[in-house]
Amino acid sequence: MPTPIYAAKTVGALIPLLARRVGDAIAEGTASGGSTTTVVDGNQASGLIIFDTTDDPAILDKWITIYAGTNVGYSGRADSFTTPNTITILPAATSSMGTTSQYLIHERWTLREYLEALY
Repeated sequence: MPTPIYAAKTVGALIPLLARRVGDAIAEGTASGGSTTTVVDGNQASGLIIFDTTDDPAILDKWITIYAGTNVGYSGRADSFTTPNTITILPAATSSMGTTSQYLIHERWTLREYLEALY
């Protein structure tokens, strides 16, 4: 019997896969830095879209979930843009975003709902 594609994946790695499968993923990537209230992505190599305007309705008020790295398990809302490629998030995370913070921007399901679907 072949090994399922998800067999070697962590729960965190399954969240973006599930979001893409159900059409909920708006953007994703790895932060290049940030603070407890911002996510900065100067790379945008793996993003589905590039956020570079201060009023992009595709991202504002959407869920931002950190699924791997620094602040794994964080989920909050995109509140505003402070500069290109920087999103202000609410509520504040417990520590500053780092270069290992892998994020997913999504619209419909909360982090809790993704976890419930996986368990």
